[in-house]
Amino acid sequence: MKIFNLTLTVLMLFILSCKNENKQDIKPDTVLEDVSLLDTLQLKLNAGERWLANSETQEGVNKMDSLIEVFDTNTDKDFKKLGEGYLVSRKTISYNIYRAVLREAGNMMGVRFTVRVNPEIAELLCGEENTLIGHLEKKIGKRVAIYPNPKFHMEEFDILESMEP
Repeated sequence: MKIFNLTLTVLMLFILSCKNENKQDIKPDTVLEDVSLLDTLQLKLNAGERWLANSETQEGVNKMDSLIEVFDTNTDKDFKKLGEGYLVSRKTISYNIYRAVLREAGNMMGVRFTVRVNPEIAELLCGEENTLIGHLEKKIGKRVAIYPNPKFHMEEFDILESMEP
């Protein structure tokens, strides 16, 4: 009985849903007009007066300005970072490398670590942040050598271990 009712319901839905509708044909001589959204808007920029921005808007504009200032147009990957709205500072990258070496040190048996980084990061680690590398060497008890790799993106690095001093 249930199967009969179900079959009857499906058949009734099929019959009622298949109406014979008349569709309007567009005459070939009818010309359709392209209307752009820009044609329909009248944009008025505060009648030439300065806009008032709240503190949140001003903070956002300042952040965008700082992203654009540090933006590196020499690498393709930076365009993606700019679009995502963040660029990591060189010091932040240095500390990320420090933490990564600390994590890896427990798993590696080598007597020396080689960290390959972007040349700008290498310059920072061997210059202004050289105390960071010294502290790292004391903490893990192994030598850490920094090598620049011009093919690396600013945030890219790898850690290699060496069995020879």
